Amino acid sequence: MWAALAIARWDNAGSKHSPTIQKAVAYLRRQPPNPENREWLATRLLLEHELGTTDEAARLRRQLLDARNPGGGWGWEAGVASDPLTTGLALYVLAKVGQNNDSEGVLDARRWPLASQENDGSWLTPSKNITNSTDRERLKARDEIYHYWGTAWAVIGLIETLPKSVP
Repeated sequence: MWAALAIARWDNAGSKHSPTIQKAVAYLRRQPPNPENREWLATRLLLEHELGTTDEAARLRRQLLDARNPGGGWGWEAGVASDPLTTGLALYVLAKVGQNNDSEGVLDARRWPLASQENDGSWLTPSKNITNSTDRERLKARDEIYHYWGTAWAVIGLIETLPKSVP
């Protein structure tokens, strides 16, 4: 889905309906849905908003908002604790699809990363929340990677949804 969105920005000077994009979207629609995975849900919402139908985008937006955990954030999958990577991604997508940044859903979601920032300014994203691996060495190696990814997505989501300051 990310590749189709990127190509759509470039292909045929921004045409959303070039043969290449139509083929990509048709292929993606034939794939089984996976709304339990929040990255899939957020990315599919962005895809529908950019290249699909208004009705499907509205349905997916509601589904993404309803998938929040108590406390406002999102976990990588249903039943997983909130993390900054997934929460930041969801906030970014909601901002891009025109969700009102002052809506109750976005305000609640934004509170989660604002309350979970580490003292050093980063956000911790435990790899065990995102991967099914149980190998301790692999999890340890991925913790650092997810720490950076989580921090980046938390910042991106907040930048896209926090009120803009007036110079």
